[in-house]
Amino acid sequence: MKAAATAIAAGFTAAAAAGAGLITLGQDIADTRNELSDMSVETGISADTLAALRFGANAAGKDLGNLTSGLSQFSKRMVQAERGTGALGQVFAGLGVQLRDDVSGELRSADDVFRQTVQALASVEDE
Repeated sequence: MKAAATAIAAGFTAAAAAGAGLITLGQDIADTRNELSDMSVETGISADTLAALRFGANAAGKDLGNLTSGLSQFSKRMVQAERGTGALGQVFAGLGVQLRDDVSGELRSADDVFRQTVQALASVEDE
C-alpha cells in the first residue's frame, strides 16, 4: 500500500512539473510573439519575416535585436529611394525591385520590398 501511495505521489509530482514546464513554454512563446509584433511595428517588416530572420540570426549565433535599427532604416530609405533622393533608388532598380505596385500605383509594403530585395540579392552571382 505504501509503495502504491509513493508511486501515485511521484506521478502527481511529475505531472505538476510537466504542467509548470508547459506554462513556462507558453509564456516564452507569448513573449516572443509580443517582441516580434513590437519589432514589426517599428520596422514595417512582418512578424513572419522577422521570425525567419530571428531563426537565421540565432543559427549564426547573432541576436535579431542587432538588426532592428537597420531594418527600421530600410523603410525610410525605401521612401527616399522612391522620391529619387539618395543612391538607393539605383540599387533597387539594378536589382529589379519595384517600389510601387503595378496595379494600384501605391508604395509597396516594406515587407514586400524587403523580401523581393533579399531574393534579388540571393540571385546575384559572385564575380
